[in-house]
Amino acid sequence: MAHLYIDEGITQSRAAIFEKDEITELYIENHFDFNICGKIYMGRIENIAEGLNAWFI
Repeated sequence: MAHLYIDEGITQSRAAIFEKDEITELYIENHFDFNICGKIYMGRIENIAEGLNAWFI
């Protein structure tokens, strides 16, 4: 089973996904970095709404 741990700090947010007691993914976001151009975000599609032609991440 995977576990998600989130740490919210004043300057950064950190999230780590643990599987079998090992970190498999680590995400760090700087709160003062307002430029989102060129950033890559990772998510999982939870639902596809065909009528809206949209995906819910």
